[in-house]
Amino acid sequence: MNYIIHANVRAVKSAHLKRTDGKPPATYLLAMKLTLILTFIFTIQAAAGVLAQKIDISAKNEAFKTVLVELERKSDYSFIIREQFVKTARPVTLDIKGKEIPEILPSLFSNQPFTYEVKGKIIVIVPKNAQRQTGSISIEAEEDQQQRSVSGNVIDTLGNPLANVTVSIKGNNTQQTQTNTAGRFQLTNVPDNAILVFRLLGYAQVEILAVQSPINVTLEHELSQISTVNVVHTGYQEIPITQATGSYVHIDNELLNRRVSTNLIDRLDGVTNGLIFNKNKPLNSNESDFSIRGRSTINANTSPLVVIDNFPYDGDLSTINPNDVESITVLKDAAATAIWGAFAGNGVIVITTKKGQYNQPLKVSLNSNVNISDKEDLYYLSRLSSTEYMEIEQFLFDNNFYRARETLATRPLLSPYIELLIKERDGILTAEEAGRQKQLLSATDTRDELNKHFYRNGVNQQHALSFSGGSQRQQYYLSLGLDDNKDNRIRNGYNRITLNSGNTFQIIPNRLDLSAGIYFQRSRTDNNNKGLLGLVQYPYLKLADEAGHPMVVPVGLRQAYKESLNDQGLLDWNYRPLEELQLADNATHLTDYRISTGIKLHITEGLDATANYQYGTGQSDVMDHYSVDTYFARDMINRFYNPASAIPYPIPQSGILDKTSRAYISHNVRGQLNFNRLFGDRHAIMAIAGSELRDVNRDININRRYGYNKETTRLAVMDFVSLHRQYHNPSQNIRITNSDNYYKIIDRFLSMYANATYTYADRYAISGSVRKDESNLFGVGANKKGVPLWSIGGSWHISKENFYSVDWMPYLRLRLTNGYSGNVANNVAAVTTISTRLIGTIGNLPYSNLLNPPNEMLRWERNRQVNAGLDFALFGSRISGSIDHYRKHSSDLIAESPFAPSSGFSTLTLNTADIDIRGWDIVLNSVNIDKAFKWKSNILLSTVKDKVTEYKLKPNTVGGYATDGFFQPNEGYPLFGLYSFQWAGLDPENGDPRGYLDGEISKDYVAFFSTNDYDNLVYQGSTKPVTFGSLMNTFAYKGVSLSLNVSGKFGYVFRRNTIQYHNVYNANGNFPNGHADFALRWQQSGDEDHTTVPSMIYPLSNTNRDVFYNTMDIMTEDASHIRLEDIQLGYSFDNKLFSKLAIPIRRVHLYMYANNLGMIWRANDKSIDPDYISIVPPARSVAMGIRVDL
Repeated sequence: MNYIIHANVRAVKSAHLKRTDGKPPATYLLAMKLTLILTFIFTIQAAAGVLAQKIDISAKNEAFKTVLVELERKSDYSFIIREQFVKTARPVTLDIKGKEIPEILPSLFSNQPFTYEVKGKIIVIVPKNAQRQTGSISIEAEEDQQQRSVSGNVIDTLGNPLANVTVSIKGNNTQQTQTNTAGRFQLTNVPDNAILVFRLLGYAQVEILAVQSPINVTLEHELSQISTVNVVHTGYQEIPITQATGSYVHIDNELLNRRVSTNLIDRLDGVTNGLIFNKNKPLNSNESDFSIRGRSTINANTSPLVVIDNFPYDGDLSTINPNDVESITVLKDAAATAIWGAFAGNGVIVITTKKGQYNQPLKVSLNSNVNISDKEDLYYLSRLSSTEYMEIEQFLFDNNFYRARETLATRPLLSPYIELLIKERDGILTAEEAGRQKQLLSATDTRDELNKHFYRNGVNQQHALSFSGGSQRQQYYLSLGLDDNKDNRIRNGYNRITLNSGNTFQIIPNRLDLSAGIYFQRSRTDNNNKGLLGLVQYPYLKLADEAGHPMVVPVGLRQAYKESLNDQGLLDWNYRPLEELQLADNATHLTDYRISTGIKLHITEGLDATANYQYGTGQSDVMDHYSVDTYFARDMINRFYNPASAIPYPIPQSGILDKTSRAYISHNVRGQLNFNRLFGDRHAIMAIAGSELRDVNRDININRRYGYNKETTRLAVMDFVSLHRQYHNPSQNIRITNSDNYYKIIDRFLSMYANATYTYADRYAISGSVRKDESNLFGVGANKKGVPLWSIGGSWHISKENFYSVDWMPYLRLRLTNGYSGNVANNVAAVTTISTRLIGTIGNLPYSNLLNPPNEMLRWERNRQVNAGLDFALFGSRISGSIDHYRKHSSDLIAESPFAPSSGFSTLTLNTADIDIRGWDIVLNSVNIDKAFKWKSNILLSTVKDKVTEYKLKPNTVGGYATDGFFQPNEGYPLFGLYSFQWAGLDPENGDPRGYLDGEISKDYVAFFSTNDYDNLVYQGSTKPVTFGSLMNTFAYKGVSLSLNVSGKFGYVFRRNTIQYHNVYNANGNFPNGHADFALRWQQSGDEDHTTVPSMIYPLSNTNRDVFYNTMDIMTEDASHIRLEDIQLGYSFDNKLFSKLAIPIRRVHLYMYANNLGMIWRANDKSIDPDYISIVPPARSVAMGIRVDL
């Protein structure tokens, strides 16, 4: 007997909705309202069709099967029909409009020799004399029933085999089996007319007539809250989404590959709910590049834990090739992260790499792209013009500011313009010649010179080739990646090669599996061009003459002094930036290996045992080589040159090598039992229990080597003890710098853990986990105490209840979790630690410093988190999403605390601080149009509000909170709060800045910074976004797709830069200290009515004047903004074209990607990008690429 089985399954989408607490302008609100209104209109319009399912069908003498196919296309019903019925079916003539399927069926079957039965959305064609069974679908075969064996394979929609799928005979649950790890099953004593039921939590149940063997079955994911994710990867196990009680974000391969970049983590920006990239990091804050649900620590590790293929990764994230990654799961709440215990306080990012599949023919995939970027915008930063800078120098010169410097024995640097003024004053230059040179300087902009000689368009290439497949007993994956990046700074670049291989073998089929893998990466980063901020400069420098030859630029010592030196055994002491650019030799070599192996033993039904080991090692060598031709080497050699000494060159006339090496070796061993079993139709248990050992050794070596010859690698023996006379200042005797430092860090962890989830009737789930960590980082008392970290959670699938009958909301699921995770700090120790120096200032003897006393109660930080979540779908899944509210309390945080001075320490690092965090994560996905032309929207919205609830160390004065560049927690306020003095205007007499001190207008700048009355400060908000999110719209028509991603950050502030006269006066070539606010300065009485920029005065005896003005509340700006992150345009070729041409190509996809497209709106009116306050923003880029699957 042959049957044709039609399956008509609707794809489920999801989305992210967010709501801001900031105050964007009316234009933004209007745009958002229009977007939401249009989305709602299209959704309701589409939903009406889904709910009503009104169908028009017209047929004249059409084949019966053709009509069935048309009805399936227009509805969400499926038909099951035997081949013999197709042969005996009569032609169909119908003309029906605006009716539902149940109303159409009587007319459809009125003239047929068979009839039908309806079960939900499945319609089974049966003989007219078939017996009906109430509540089930049955087909009585005309032949005698026979008992037989049926086998087959079960896969998911991606072609991956599904293990532990329960296969049973409908109406006879005692007769069942489960698929093995390869997705295969065999069921004996199956009647011919039996209906097989395939069940796996997280997947839609499938019923298929057992008409043939083997049977190939594809299970589709049930409706879920996050895109189409059905399985959550925790690094220890894969949990079906219906059993997952925690809060997760799943980034699938398609979304991950939307962005074009060499760095994997960059691809999470703007597409991951609850995760934010920290673009502006305060000094001494130990801030990580990105954070999940805020920062839960002060001095400990701030980075989320990164897990790659089930083990923590200790290397550099830049080593990971994005093309090798299948998906990324972000674990956010306690139920999700607690299984990682003392490592998971900052959240967990689980990276799953690609693998082969059993019974899969060879697949070859190629991804190749070229990314072209503009030059950096050197004019973005607001700086003094050449004329303005010369005006300041003229002012200082006229006030004899440089007189003392002209005769100093140290011969300090003077600018080209000051040297020009001196020559004019001393009669060396005529007024006419001096005027001509002044005109040339004022007409020159150093940024123009840099743009011409130091910058270019960047070109990055990325190529990846992979092979995957498998047989019945083996699966394999092999990939090769090549990256070749030419930075938009000349002579900067990046090259990387990656190799990844993974294999799994079934040593004993369905009993014993062995896996092995190796990952290798080697890269080189060239950093020879420091760019705008790396070049010591003035705003009017010429770097090359008209013929393009490098020109001399003053640096270090007075140029007039250098020019006065005759040939006295000195090396050329001139500095030519263009020449230095070609001589620079700064490269970082990074090598990383990961070798893993594992074994899996199937013990009994639902019970497996696994043992895994991973070895990782990596080394990064930053080598900055200064050949004898570089200015750095020549300057060092000349400064220590002493012709009267027996050794005239204490620093050899050769190269100098600065080298920083960082290496790690890690061992991870894990043994684990896995239990996953379905008991009957209603009870399911999934559990794991195991233990693991982790050992990480890190070595850091920082040194400088003199007399280095790159060809022979020879080094000189140096005298670092003796004092040496300085050639340019004979009265000064100093030692040669000896940068030789070595650090070793050993971290060891022993952990035991367990996790279990019980699910009843696929509606109720209860989960719990417990973990105990011991480490050499913790004190003896803390390890003995052994307080475990734990979590508990539950979920309720409300829409599966019998009483639930909300047709317009077909999916509703509630989640609730509570538990603890932890965090560690490897910058403190439980034992006494010292730091040893080779040479002391007294007697040239080695000495040691005591860093911290023993602390046997040093323990991990504890982070408690409560999370309540709601997953939903509306209008036939046209709208879906999730809403999560969480509260975090971080206690026992490691922080500086006051201590009894009698101990020898005024402060100690102890577990004494607390932080509270609360927020929302909202996701809304909508399918606005789902026809030939498709439009879907994805909205992400997150809020994070933190408050320091306990912090014992306060600065002695308020200046510690007000001054820029200091990270100073304050009880009752956000961790990154901004505090300022209250502005009282400029003094109308002289343009001095004024503020309110103890309620009175004051200019006592010293008193402002020495007071300990905190009422003199104004809290202005957090410097971290309180609300952030994104809106992605994707449009598709046939093979063409277009997506745009818009991001926004709201509810936070930043302090803008302004003029600091003290820094400009003493710049010595450090041009970036000169701010364009100089043009707005107070110059005469009455200016205070239209400017806030203080006057330029001389002498500037009190530097607190500048610092005070820079910390006024008027310097604070609203950082809220919206930006167009990127646009992607793609085209996928029709596979039928390659089939016709007999070309073995499964898919060809062309794409273009534009990134860093700029601001749509910003709250501040100073044209400042809040993500890039003091640095130049990344340049716009456009990438073009192709993906080919064979």
